[in-house]
Amino acid sequence: MKKQSEKKLGDVIRTWLNERRRLRNEVLQRRIQRLWVELMGESINRYTDSVLFVRGKLYISISSAVLRQELSMGREKIKNLLNEALKEPLIDEVICR
Repeated sequence: MKKQSEKKLGDVIRTWLNERRRLRNEVLQRRIQRLWVELMGESINRYTDSVLFVRGKLYISISSAVLRQELSMGREKIKNLLNEALKEPLIDEVICR
């Protein structure tokens, strides 16, 4: 039988991270970088110089002009794909540079 004070470990960790905003942002940054590689694949990641998440905006630096143009046209799809994988709407805008 569960005691009233018992909580799920995931909920406790989320609460703890929310109280420590800087640490939460670091964890979120690493998670988004990992998801970028998983969702976009190694071939796109090879041309990706950096993936940076700042205040709801995802900045993606791409070394190939052709690929940068292709990704710019699919920014909304990338945003939806990453938000779905994150299970919360954290990314408001995707900016390809």
